[in-house]
Amino acid sequence: LSDEAIEFLMNYHEEDEHLDYKVNFSPEEEREWLNVTKDFLAFANTNGGFLFFGIENLTFVKRGIELKTAMYLSDADKVQAKISKYICPPLIHIRTKQIIKDELYFVVIFIPPSKDSTHIVQFDGKFSKSDKTEVTVLRQGNIYIRKSGGNSIIDYKTFEELLSRRIDYFKEILLGRITKVVEAPTKHEIRFINPQDKSDGITKEQTYGLSSSPDAIP
Repeated sequence: LSDEAIEFLMNYHEEDEHLDYKVNFSPEEEREWLNVTKDFLAFANTNGGFLFFGIENLTFVKRGIELKTAMYLSDADKVQAKISKYICPPLIHIRTKQIIKDELYFVVIFIPPSKDSTHIVQFDGKFSKSDKTEVTVLRQGNIYIRKSGGNSIIDYKTFEELLSRRIDYFKEILLGRITKVVEAPTKHEIRFINPQDKSDGITKEQTYGLSSSPDAIP
């Protein structure tokens, strides 16, 4: 993330399909991880997005977070391991960055869209309250997506939209693998000729060959 992009996100002052603010976070509390897992799932299953820690989600006041929290959240491997504990397939390729502004600590996490897979809660995620009662935050089988400024469990309509995006993605991959694109200067012609045939007077400099050889020019 560039400094300009971070500045834009810090002052966007709205939660939408691509951005969610968190005023604080406690890495040692399981409840915190269970709740934020919904955000990661929803962004990954939709169009990707950013989690910005240290900013209130209603007033958009920049409160900052504790240094130890900022250091933990800025370690992408630790965050991925925690989040992937409850979901399948696991999340990969998230990006984190720590920001210091006006002597306050912030962390922004980018969750890329998972174009080739859909992440699902693989087992119930629970935490115990102070009175020892258990609260279930994540339920096995749920699929979260991002709508406007919040997370939603997928319904029939959004499932169809998600499926269509997956089909379009794999269609693009398939076409890319079976299509050969040949680029040449505009003054040249592209001809398919027998390399052994010298009768047409075409010189080597005027031709481009198609080859599957490992050392062929792309």
